Amino acid sequence: MNIDEIPGPNIDRGQNSGGANDSNNLTACHHDPYDDFVLRNYDDFVLRNIVDLQRGMAKLTTTVELLKDSVEQNDKRTTERFEKFEQKSDARFEQAERKTAETFEKFEQKIDARFEQAERKTAETFEKAEQRSAKAFETLERKITEGFEKQNERTASLEKRIFSIEKKLYAGGAILLALSFLISFFVKIPWERLFQ
Repeated sequence: MNIDEIPGPNIDRGQNSGGANDSNNLTACHHDPYDDFVLRNYDDFVLRNIVDLQRGMAKLTTTVELLKDSVEQNDKRTTERFEKFEQKSDARFEQAERKTAETFEKFEQKIDARFEQAERKTAETFEKAEQRSAKAFETLERKITEGFEKQNERTASLEKRIFSIEKKLYAGGAILLALSFLISFFVKIPWERLFQ
């Protein structure tokens, strides 16, 4: 039942009297037993509603307190979880950094070893190349020297031959010159006079 549907006490508040004397009008109002019943039930209804409201407020307060406790516990648990998560994360990051540092250190060692090996092989290769180049230059120099020596020998032999030919040419020229003198001499002799 709605509170507006409950009939209130039938009290005349002096509406018909023009409001001249309210206290006299209230005293002189007609007393009805039904009004007492309605007032008593109305008071009980209000009291029950007040009690129910107080109980509801108490339950609401209890619920709010429980919610506060639950929120505080959840906050505490969440904080603890975050702290544990941060600790685990820090530990994992430290482990990852340590592993990364170890990996880079091993990688640098491998690179250094490879560079040393490459430098050693390069040095050996250059040394062998220098040795081969030195041997090749020595061989080439020896061949050039031998070639020049042979060329000098050939030149000397050719010069000897030329000198010998020149000698022969000079000798032949001298002989031809002598023969020409003799021929001219014999031509100039008056052979006819000699045999007359």
